[in-house]
Formats: sequence, C-alpha cells, structure tokens
Amino acid sequence: MNRVGGHLILLSGLMLAAPAAAFPAAPDSLRSWNTGPNKAAILQFVRDVTTEGGPQYVPPKIRVALFSDDGTLCPEEPMPPALAYVTDRVKPLAQKHPKWRSKEPFKSALARNAKALAATGQRGILELMGGTHAGMTT
Repeated sequence: MNRVGGHLILLSGLMLAAPAAAFPAAPDSLRSWNTGPNKAAILQFVRDVTTEGGPQYVPPKIRVALFSDDGTLCPEEPMPPALAYVTDRVKPLAQKHPKWRSKEPFKSALARNAKALAATGQRGILELMGGTHAGMTT
C-alpha cells in the first residue's frame, strides 16, 4: 500500500473511533481532498454515525470500518480482497511452479482448503502473497 493510502485508512479509522465532539467545527477538515460527492459522502457518513441520538449513531465501542485507497468500504468477509486475489492467482502460476502442488501454503490454496490455509498462519499467508506477487511491477 502506498503512503497516501495508508494515511487515508488511518484518518478514516481515527474519524470513526472518536466521538463527534472531538472534531471541532473547521472550515474544511480534509483540505487536501478534492471537493466532490465522494468527500461529501464520507464526511456525512462520519457525522451520521458519530452524532449521538441520531438514527444511524454507532457507539464508539463497536465502531469498526476500513476504507480503501479510493474511499470505499473495504469488505473483510468472506475474505479480504487481497487474499481472494492471491488464491485466484496461485492456480495459473502453479503451472510454472510444480513444487507448489505439494508445498504449503500453496498446496492448501490450490485445493481451496481455507481451514488448512489458515493453519499456516501469518507466515504462510505472507509466503503465499510473496510467491504470487513476485516479479510484478506496480
């Protein structure tokens, strides 16, 4: 993820985690963003979920959201998009890497065995991501 995308995700998360009162009235709280419908929608969404007593109010303890680089909500279920991409990419790449058919975590990804893939842990997921993204350009 690039630096700007990371900052947008952090900013969005902080805005959702804090109560509305933590954001004093400002001429423009997102000065670097272009004015337009996307910016307006995100700001309105944050106002709606942080305004106590409002119909869309969400208590701080249960506010969880992750925004992608383009400002859209990033789904996590049934799996994060990045993992879906990796599991789709591993099959065509396995033709170039025949050892993957018997080596974890590639074996489980090729078999679409989510339970076994999860058992490989963070190290397995990172190895899978490295193998399927190697040689790619930005």
